[in-house]
Amino acid sequence: MLIAVNYHYIAADVASESSHPYPAIYPTSPDALSSQLEELGRRFEFVSGAQLLAALEGAPLPERACVVTFDDGLRGQFDEGLPVLDRLGVPALFFVSPRPTLERRGLPVHKIHFVRANVAPERILEALGNELPADAAERAAATYRYDEPAAALVKWLLNFGLDGRRADAAIDRVFHGLVSDEPQWARETYLGRSEIRELAARGWLGSHGWSHRPLATLDPKAMAEDLARSQAGLAVLLGSADASVPFVSYPYGGANAVGPREAQAAQALGFRIGFTMERALNRSLEQPLLLARIDTNDAPGGKHPLLAENEGELHCLPGLESQRGLYGADTVARPEGAA
Repeated sequence: MLIAVNYHYIAADVASESSHPYPAIYPTSPDALSSQLEELGRRFEFVSGAQLLAALEGAPLPERACVVTFDDGLRGQFDEGLPVLDRLGVPALFFVSPRPTLERRGLPVHKIHFVRANVAPERILEALGNELPADAAERAAATYRYDEPAAALVKWLLNFGLDGRRADAAIDRVFHGLVSDEPQWARETYLGRSEIRELAARGWLGSHGWSHRPLATLDPKAMAEDLARSQAGLAVLLGSADASVPFVSYPYGGANAVGPREAQAAQALGFRIGFTMERALNRSLEQPLLLARIDTNDAPGGKHPLLAENEGELHCLPGLESQRGLYGADTVARPEGAA
């Protein structure tokens, strides 16, 4: 069994990060990260990216393995999260988009987070206009089950429901009303070149695409170019045209963001391990570029864990599958609810 647990924002002063007028950014504190990793460590054995690569060649993984991942290449992950990992001796994978570091501009997804944290959702909806898909509210609720309806609708429209250029233009107008110096904001928000190089030297660096777009919504050429630009951009930051990383995390990671087409494109570019956000446990490394992963909140020690232990046996609660099913990767039958 391989469980993959994913994190985003890490902040030492969670109260400060959460003090925006509207809930949109939910950081994990270093203490909470440490506590959860300790709990995971009591149930699983942590594995590195190198161990996953070796497993593709036939090396065994622990009976209960756990890989820790961080998406988006945010500075707090390095400044606040890495010391916790080092103190506990836990390896991890950090998935980075090189675009913010190279261009000193924010990714649309993080501008969205910042705008949503500081502007009422009703005002954002006004900025987006009135031409919305008929089933937008229903699809938003299904995609963002932990958000209030208005916030979920804003997130779904910006990430999936609207043309990307229209959404970007609307968010940029609001964002630049809040932030006057975007390059400085980007420096404070994202990893720099030196941090990215240190992660690469550890073997902990992966790609998170170039534009942080849901790749399945792009045409085949644009999708492949996005992944290729991410590899090329990381090579620039690492100072070697021959540098490449074998790991990829697909932005958003759900069924509406990644599928077999994206996995095939990633494989053609030299990626060997890829993570989705399918809420499931991995029973094998079949289709290694479409591995399942769960959010920190859903993992043991999270806010609403979906994996319980009873007399030494792990059991999946509703919302977590005991094996992958979305991409047909795992075929071994298991008792219902048993992990």
